Amino acid sequence: MGKHSRPKKQQVHDEARLKRWNVIFFLDQTPPTKVLLLKRSSNKDFAPDKYTGIGGKVDPYETIEQSAYRELGEETGIKDILLTHFADVIFDNDDSISCYTALFD
Repeated sequence: MGKHSRPKKQQVHDEARLKRWNVIFFLDQTPPTKVLLLKRSSNKDFAPDKYTGIGGKVDPYETIEQSAYRELGEETGIKDILLTHFADVIFDNDDSISCYTALFD
């Protein structure tokens, strides 16, 4: 094994420690004049009673895109809509948020 190689098991462990999220913003058009947000429940630990995009945490061994569609379905019931990836926010510790848009009528 080379000087900079790590065992595969360690790489999987390190990747599992990273926190990854996704967030979806519904726009009325491009460029947008309106953005649809959801209001979080008052009993949530993070950002209770705040408005936010739709999304959540990426489950282990799930792609970020799969997670975005899963979260969209769980939180809104919407299944057949095109999500467009537009940005990734990467923090100093390599945790990340992937941002998507979708158009609504």
